[in-house]
Amino acid sequence: MPDKPSLFVAGMDDRVAVSAKVTKPAFGAAAAPTRLWPIDKLGHNGFDDFCTFANGKGIIGVAEAAGLDASVAGRYRVQVDISARLG
Repeated sequence: MPDKPSLFVAGMDDRVAVSAKVTKPAFGAAAAPTRLWPIDKLGHNGFDDFCTFANGKGIIGVAEAAGLDASVAGRYRVQVDISARLG
């Protein structure tokens, strides 16, 4: 963990990054000062606008911008730098 002030935001209804298994342990391991902001009745990606990325196509648009075939993009987890492509 970086030795910097941190803010952890957790959707309490997130079933992908479950707060008790992901966010709270990371929060506990972070250097002070650190804050945890749990948000009730919020699921995964509930506090961002990810669906507006890639000209409104969401993750499929991100995959296409990275040169992946959208029909298979959902089958693989990839990490790509798309910032230059999406502007």
